[in-house]
Amino acid sequence: RVEAVQSFMASLATSGKYLDFSIPVGIPVHGRWWDGEDYPATTMDWREVAWDKTSISKHAESMQGPCVPVHWTEEDQWSVLPLQRIRRLDGSLLQSAVQYNHADSSKPLTPRDALLLSMQT
Repeated sequence: RVEAVQSFMASLATSGKYLDFSIPVGIPVHGRWWDGEDYPATTMDWREVAWDKTSISKHAESMQGPCVPVHWTEEDQWSVLPLQRIRRLDGSLLQSAVQYNHADSSKPLTPRDALLLSMQT
């Protein structure tokens, strides 16, 4: 199982993405699917994801930054979405604690640094 998580995280890192562990589990959100529509979802615990059955969508290849696993309420399925495709039910952005805490820094935040910081929160 650990190898599957490491493999997925390595594939994310090659394109400037990383899993953000600072997002709380169980937050009701709207996730924007690749068809451009928003659907109800809930943020997931990374330990609940079947990483060996996970791949990066070709639609997400051009996106960078934090990604979060979500459970799709209507379909009873899950996906890993870029954080920029997730909104709270009130329409506000779901902000990473890493991005928030780093906002005042003048040093650019690399995906590796962000991943390590998110694991500390």
